[in-house]
Amino acid sequence: MGMHNLKYFAIAATLGTALTGCKVLDEMVYTVTPCPVEMHADSVAFTVSAVVPENGLHKKASAEITAKMVWDGGEKALKPLTIKGPKAAGNGIVIDKAGKTVKLTDRVAYEAGMENCSIILTATGTKGSTTKTYTSDEICKGTIITPYLLMDDDKAILGKDNFQRVVAKKKEAIVHYSKNNSGVKNSEMRDQDIKDLKAFAVVAAADPKITLKSVDVPAYASPEGEISLNNNLANERAASAAKAIAKIFTSNNEELAFNEQGKGEDWNGFKKLVEASDIKDRQLIISVLEQYPSGEKREAEIRNLSKTFTELDKKILPQLRRSLIAVNYEQTGFSDEELMNYVKTNPDTLNVEEMLFAATLFNDLEEKMAIYQQVASQFENDWRGPNNVGYILLLQGKVAEAKTHFAKAASINETAEVSNNLGVCARLNGDNKTAMEHYGKAAGADPEVAYNEGIVAIKKGNYSAAVGKMSHFRTFNRALAEMLSGNPDGAANTLDASADKDSAMGYYLKAVIGARTKNNEMVINGLRSAIEKEASMKAKAKKDLEFLEYRSQSDFQGLTN
Repeated sequence: MGMHNLKYFAIAATLGTALTGCKVLDEMVYTVTPCPVEMHADSVAFTVSAVVPENGLHKKASAEITAKMVWDGGEKALKPLTIKGPKAAGNGIVIDKAGKTVKLTDRVAYEAGMENCSIILTATGTKGSTTKTYTSDEICKGTIITPYLLMDDDKAILGKDNFQRVVAKKKEAIVHYSKNNSGVKNSEMRDQDIKDLKAFAVVAAADPKITLKSVDVPAYASPEGEISLNNNLANERAASAAKAIAKIFTSNNEELAFNEQGKGEDWNGFKKLVEASDIKDRQLIISVLEQYPSGEKREAEIRNLSKTFTELDKKILPQLRRSLIAVNYEQTGFSDEELMNYVKTNPDTLNVEEMLFAATLFNDLEEKMAIYQQVASQFENDWRGPNNVGYILLLQGKVAEAKTHFAKAASINETAEVSNNLGVCARLNGDNKTAMEHYGKAAGADPEVAYNEGIVAIKKGNYSAAVGKMSHFRTFNRALAEMLSGNPDGAANTLDASADKDSAMGYYLKAVIGARTKNNEMVINGLRSAIEKEASMKAKAKKDLEFLEYRSQSDFQGLTN
């Protein structure tokens, strides 16, 4: 804020003479708020408050007063203000007593060059047929444009892999039994699923990437006969199957823990098989199952359907006399070195998760790009391929190309990640409205989305909102928002924890924080480090009105001259 005593402001006496000797602007006290003026949300707003002097304004005179921003190559005026005496013609604020305050206030779009503008007043006075226009000297200097320190660190989101180095798997088989019998038949051990299990045992013994864990052996009896006998039969079947399977793996020097589980009568399995069968009375059977909770009552009712029961005894019940074998093991995938080799030499060997993970093992952006391009080609229906290509292009500053790939990803599946990334492209192209529409579709998905909304909030001058949006990150932009929202100490702490703390812009922002907190040491040390990092910071600091109060200091002059 600047307050200036407008004493004879080059037009006062003359205007007073022209307008019947009333020095309306002579000794006028005015305040420019703020001074220097400030840019927020790509616009500049300020107010000139003026107190009408003691002599007041002639009752038949009027004056149109205009505040102007003038810079090399440009000029922009605020809306004019007209003051008038009680008997003057036309519209305007009536000045009927000395000491009355009038205000000129407006908001104008910021234009390049306004940083070094001069603010002046012009006045056109009229009384009767006499009109004269006068111009003041500079009443305020320049515009603070600190919000333009905002960095383009919008956060795109990579399509993440679901790679698991160690995967839990099962190798399964079934052992069937004769009615009321728990012995494992030789014919069962010659079935293809058991042969496959034997072959797996041989492979597992020789492959260091397979780790056998345990074997689950749930066993069942068909729902016929006495329940207690069937429960015992199920237990015996679990034990016999475990013993038979143990021999397969013991011969391959594997020791496994067996989890034998006698499950008794398998009414659930019975119902599923009946539902899937072509038995004529299957609906009647299902009704019996649903009507009677007791196993004995169910069996009795079903046996009453003698012909149907005979069909059940042939088609359904034999399938229920069984032990299920599930060998639990862990399969360890390719090592990092193998993945890095295969993704370059034989990518067809890898699945999409392995390829996406392999890309994370490389630091070079071009190598990552080549992998993501291969993913996009090899797995055309996976949105992560084109999305991740776009991600790399954004890191390379190729916004237009990135947008094309994000659009391709969206055509496959517009996930929250893709919507966010399209929003980043829109924001970088200056389209905040479209950016926010995309972020709205991605809201809540990742903290990156909120951070990007915070960047838009800074652009709109909503600094406190930006700080809240950026809470998951400690960055230059969050520090900038904290400072602009009136929390310089928080800004300094955030900046010290950010990746940009030792950059030229990081040191420069530290100097600005110092200027706002009247910390001379922080100003000088920050500017010195910024200029050492980047020589262009010298000219920037010299004209930056954040440092207006330091321009006369020798330390500041030594750095900027």
